[in-house]
Amino acid sequence: MRGSHLAGIITESDIFEALLGMSDANTPNSEIVLESNDVNNTLVWVIQLSERHTLPIQSVRSFRNPRSGAKIISVFHFPNKPDSHFVRELCQQGIRLLSLV
Repeated sequence: MRGSHLAGIITESDIFEALLGMSDANTPNSEIVLESNDVNNTLVWVIQLSERHTLPIQSVRSFRNPRSGAKIISVFHFPNKPDSHFVRELCQQGIRLLSLV
């Protein structure tokens, strides 16, 4: 409202688009899902690898695996798909690759 005049309406679509924009969900990218015992070590290794491979991290989220309370699931988004060298180095650190899309 501007004064007593209707200036515009925020729709469900507007809110949905804003959420997609904040989460990078509508940005074309690659997603890698990892399982590990320690979120801190996983974050450090992925950050170091992404710098060595010049593959910037777009977003990351980590949470406990609901099936196994001791394991941590970490989801990373990159602008491009990590190559086989990147994945091999991760796995050599004891980090389990669950998916790469």
